[in-house]
Formats: sequence, structure tokens, C-alpha cells
Amino acid sequence: AAGGAVPPRFKERNYKQTADGTAHDPSQFQKEYMAAKAAAHPPPPVAQAPPRAAAPSEEMSCWDFKKGYCIKGRMCNWVHPGVSKGNAAAVGCPSAFSQGSRVQIFGLNSKPEYNERVGECEEFDMETTRWQVRLGSGVRLKLKETNLRRC
Repeated sequence: AAGGAVPPRFKERNYKQTADGTAHDPSQFQKEYMAAKAAAHPPPPVAQAPPRAAAPSEEMSCWDFKKGYCIKGRMCNWVHPGVSKGNAAAVGCPSAFSQGSRVQIFGLNSKPEYNERVGECEEFDMETTRWQVRLGSGVRLKLKETNLRRC
């Protein structure tokens, strides 16, 4: 490389030939690169509607519920087929009250102004285990069964 001579690897001809001596085609290299990239990273799938939840199979159903009564009620880990979330009677949560029952409120510490008031049970919330009670004034309260008694 002394005396101003350029090593052969930097000569013009080396950029036009591959190591095996064949002519180098930059466009062919680009095509191969894009094909390899597409194979390594396929395009994302087309968005589809989420699959519908399958109906509960026989294997997932609660045996006790099939017999007629599941003592675990809403705490059961198995499926109670045909039961809505709020149907306490169907899942085995016995209650002293039912929808439309007339009740009297007592023992409230946080809102003592509602003690001794009369209302009507509208619906039972199984998640909080409370009754929604509608008073004569139209006020709705969610109360525990321990704060209600029949009129």
C-alpha cells in the first residue's frame, strides 16, 4: 500500500463483484432483504370480532346446583346454568325478604334519620349482599338484611 497504491479491496471492481466473483446487483440484494424481513415479521392479522363465549359445558356446571340447591351460592367456583347474577334464590342464598316485601329500617348508625322508616324491597345486590329499599319519599338505600325487619 506504500507509494500511493490502492489496495484491491477498495478498487471500483470490488464493489461490483461478490466474494464468489459474480456481479453484485444492489436491487437484488434489496429484494432478498425485504423477503427475509417479511418472513421474519409477518403482517399483523386482520382484526376480527372476538369469539363468543361458549355456553357452559356439562363439565363446568355445579353438581349440587343440578340436584336443586348449592349451599355455596355466589361463592361457588362452578357454573350455575341459567342463573342471572342477581337471582339470589336460584343460587342458594336464602333470604328473609323478597322483591316487594314491606320492611322497616332499624339500627343505622351512619344515617340515623332513616331509622324506623318503612320502605319496600326492590332488588337484591348479590355482590354487596344488600337490598335496595325504596322509601315512601322516593329515596333509595342499599341496606344489609340485618338492618331490616318485616312490617
